[in-house]
Amino acid sequence: MKFITTLALTAIALIIITTGCISKEVQGAKIFVDAGYALGAIGENQTDIQKISWNVSIANIGVKTAENVTAYIILNPEIVSRQINLEDNIVQLGDLKPDAGKGFKGNATFNANGMSKQEIAAWEPYAKIKVTWIEDGKLTTFES
Repeated sequence: MKFITTLALTAIALIIITTGCISKEVQGAKIFVDAGYALGAIGENQTDIQKISWNVSIANIGVKTAENVTAYIILNPEIVSRQINLEDNIVQLGDLKPDAGKGFKGNATFNANGMSKQEIAAWEPYAKIKVTWIEDGKLTTFES
């Protein structure tokens, strides 16, 4: 009899615990960003000009489509103040359906004349990624 009572209580507790863990809320689009950066001189003999390159992958790991997805590369203000060239800092990715992703690359050059490697390293993070999209008619933003 004790075994049956214990089994019944365990079953009730298990039902209560698992019911509490299941979210009945409908989730929307969920943006995941994976970004890699490389920084270095543009040439062996021209160390005063530095180049930052990025390789970004953006995925929708949610359950709704993210419409009109746009990614923005936001460079560190120290790089912006010394910027020589910038390409592909705003990228239109279009719609991202659930479990879909897209990627892009880009780079910028800046004048590092008079800067040490340690001073430049102190600027980390060198860039952030801001992503905007439309979901249910509303603009949504994510920044990494």
